[in-house]
Amino acid sequence: MAGQEIYQASTTAPVNIAVVKYWGKRDPKLNLPTNSSISVTLSQSDLRTHTTAACSSKFPSEDTLLLNSSPQDTSGARTQACFRELRSLRSALEASDFSLPKISSLPLRIVSENNFPTAAGLAIEVAPASHWPTMRALILVVSAEKKGVSSTSEVVVPKHMSEMEEAIKAKDFEKFGKVTMMESNSFHSVCSDTFPPIFYLNDVSKAAIRVVEDINKKAGKIIAAYTFDAGPNAVIYYEEENTAAVAGVVKGALEGLDGWQSREIESQDAGNLDARAVQVLKDGVSRVILTQVGEGPISTKDSLLAADGEALKK
Repeated sequence: MAGQEIYQASTTAPVNIAVVKYWGKRDPKLNLPTNSSISVTLSQSDLRTHTTAACSSKFPSEDTLLLNSSPQDTSGARTQACFRELRSLRSALEASDFSLPKISSLPLRIVSENNFPTAAGLAIEVAPASHWPTMRALILVVSAEKKGVSSTSEVVVPKHMSEMEEAIKAKDFEKFGKVTMMESNSFHSVCSDTFPPIFYLNDVSKAAIRVVEDINKKAGKIIAAYTFDAGPNAVIYYEEENTAAVAGVVKGALEGLDGWQSREIESQDAGNLDARAVQVLKDGVSRVILTQVGEGPISTKDSLLAADGEALKK
């Protein structure tokens, strides 16, 4: 039997932005998707989640979850499924090694910290980060509010998987960009065509689309690609060689926003951008995030819990 010791493990995980969307669930209880999807994993140096999972007989009997210092409702099906999976994995380890302490049934305390908007539409490996290291992403943060409707409500299965896999393996940005934007458009068209309709995009999102179209029109080819998950925040992909023509031009239009200081990007003339779209972005974008592709979850010794099992104070 375990005493009143506190058993814990911590990890950091990156943000994944879907370029071929996850459109629904074929098994709601197991949260299994209707279709496969492809995401770009972004660098943890810019965007990450840090999570500590702990258990102890000294904790209250109810499992608890603290996200960005705020207590969360743990009664939802997805949260309960995560708790069950944690216990199932630990139980399997204990069954295979009788020397391990029996802690799989103890109360859980989960503490997690994000440095990005939670569940605001920022959320599968075809190739590692080293395969396409020149891929960059510019995120226009429109809203940090949690999305009102889960993207797992959708039911249509897209058919862009093979095209996207080919584009990534060949590092063909034009194909990657075209499929990314088509997939985003299709997803949000279906959302708006449901009853009642679901509107994730807003006028600021549409202005970001117009800006990307203007950038590509000037270049004479696709050098920037937008995508939106279940929220209004725009993610714009581009290659390092086109930093000036993409991020530099957007910076020229949105010079005063917080976030540009994280990278040495020179402002470029934004005169070719639609003036009305630029004004909407100025009024609606709160900050920018500049990042690149990265690797998956990383185990860490840095705990979010103090020695007594309480969450560390910020």
